Amino acid sequence: MKRIAGFLLVAIFMFGPRAGSAIERFHASTLKFVYPLGAGDFVLGFDTDSVQCPASGLPKYMYVAVGQNGVTADGAKKMFAAALMAFALGKQLSFAFDDGTVFCYINRLSVQ
Repeated sequence: MKRIAGFLLVAIFMFGPRAGSAIERFHASTLKFVYPLGAGDFVLGFDTDSVQCPASGLPKYMYVAVGQNGVTADGAKKMFAAALMAFALGKQLSFAFDDGTVFCYINRLSVQ
């Protein structure tokens, strides 16, 4: 009986649903908009959407949110400043995001 239970446990881990198995993805594009939210989080829309972000809509909304994907309040402020600069100058952003939700939480970016 213990052997069957052990086999089932292994099978569940190997073949069961993978909640939390998001993959970090990378993308680069110029910005279509920067949309600040009241709580200090913000949304970015890009001229070229990532096919790996499961969000719907055109353009896909991608979020920077404190407490999501390792983002701190100070980190969000710095990313907001960098995103505004890139938007104002028409520069491309390279960024990393989590494809595990439709929010596609960004956790770092750089201006190209």
